[in-house]
Amino acid sequence: MHVDDGQQLVGKDVRDSSGDRLGVVSVIHVDVDSDEVLLLQVIADTDLEAVVPATTARLDSETGDVTLPYSAEQVQHGPVLQSGTNMSVGEVAAVFDYYRAGAVDLRGMSLTERVTGLGDVSAISRHVRPLPPIVVTRPSIAPTGDDFPDVEVDS
Repeated sequence: MHVDDGQQLVGKDVRDSSGDRLGVVSVIHVDVDSDEVLLLQVIADTDLEAVVPATTARLDSETGDVTLPYSAEQVQHGPVLQSGTNMSVGEVAAVFDYYRAGAVDLRGMSLTERVTGLGDVSAISRHVRPLPPIVVTRPSIAPTGDDFPDVEVDS
């Protein structure tokens, strides 16, 4: 999902893969370098908020709802984050891994690295949380021999 202004997502209804309402977007997590929205926090009736990849979500142009390609059960049992928390690189990687939405390139990065200052991105709104500059790769349909050079892949 690409949006020009990620803040427009805050307050939007979030729906699961069946179209049932899960909650609303409470916070967006953006890459501090590119301003790309990578993660959404979805709040329902608890203090803990589900964290889901924005990269796999779809924004309905008519209703403005955000639809996730995940079941309600998968989101309810997925990673959560307490409100007001900035995520570390390792936490971001765990979210992408849980949802099988891609992989975070962790080479040479500290798993605990966070953006804690009030830079340009976080100064925009309390609903925007900056993420360290990270690279998220999309999963391929089937691995090739180039992906895993030491493993034989059946064709």
